[in-house]
Amino acid sequence: MATSLDSFLPNVLIDIPEIPYQVAIHHLRNAAIEFCIKTTVIRSDLTFTTVADQGTYTDSDFTLPTDQLIYEIYDGTYGELNELIRKTPEQLNQVLGYNWKNEGGRPQYITREDKDTVRLVGAETAGITVTIPAAFKPTQTATSVDDDLYDDWHESIAYGALARIYKIARKPWTDIGAAELNQRIFEAEIIEAQRRAENAFMKPTRVVRYGGI
Repeated sequence: MATSLDSFLPNVLIDIPEIPYQVAIHHLRNAAIEFCIKTTVIRSDLTFTTVADQGTYTDSDFTLPTDQLIYEIYDGTYGELNELIRKTPEQLNQVLGYNWKNEGGRPQYITREDKDTVRLVGAETAGITVTIPAAFKPTQTATSVDDDLYDDWHESIAYGALARIYKIARKPWTDIGAAELNQRIFEAEIIEAQRRAENAFMKPTRVVRYGGI
């Protein structure tokens, strides 16, 4: 679900009531993007079903949240028990050699080729479910953000927006001191969000299952 950026406006207008709507929305959006990039608090799973001999999968194969882009991917699963390890293309060059796109065998690695595309490294078998945890950020044209970002961090985003707005030169609301104060609070909120994200999304201890007789 998504919450309109308009919902953040009261937290800005209470301090700068004369700010034009488009200016406020622009800086709220950019503050939200920065917050999501630095904290990775907005996460959900990308899930798709493999197609034989298809290595790359895009947003036509999985559903992206409204007004959001993938910022980062994490280790995932191939089927129920097979782990997919995240690697960058450069790391894959070192591990598998420069011909890794033609690698055979069961997929063991996952990588990103561009902002909306992921690639399984290995031979594909049709009909296997892949699940990849991912962090997201709003797009540059977003009119809404993830509900959790608003519910948990709407004041934090407002601090970031106010820091940006107060720094705009030669405006009735220009106030460098207020900009610096709001920036310090915004940065402190980012640190707290990073801590929560680390605790919430910490990789669980692997459990080894042994078959019985």
